[in-house]
Amino acid sequence: MLGLVVLGTAGVSVELVVLAHYTDWNQRIPLVVSSIGLLAAFWVVLTPGLTGLRVWQFAMLLFVGTGITGITMHRDVVTETVIPPLLAPGSFIQLGLLGLLYTFRHPGLNAFDVGPPDHL
Repeated sequence: MLGLVVLGTAGVSVELVVLAHYTDWNQRIPLVVSSIGLLAAFWVVLTPGLTGLRVWQFAMLLFVGTGITGITMHRDVVTETVIPPLLAPGSFIQLGLLGLLYTFRHPGLNAFDVGPPDHL
């Protein structure tokens, strides 16, 4: 599942570069978030553990937030000559949710789980 997120992120990044989605500062946000996601993925693969998984989860939450923000920004930018695709930023939401699903019940998140407190 991690590989699917990496492959999807790389594909979206290439598409953004090909479409010159970097002419304005706010158009660079998805490229920066994609870079963060790819770096987090390499962290999880190279040094598995609790910290890497938490960084991965944070990066995937950034993906979801970027997707939601992108949909609203695309909706607000509609002009007579340019109609940006409203669902294109939704790919970030999908990738973020898939990345969070990767960590669902991941054994690395329970590495330091010692169970419920004794006083309960």
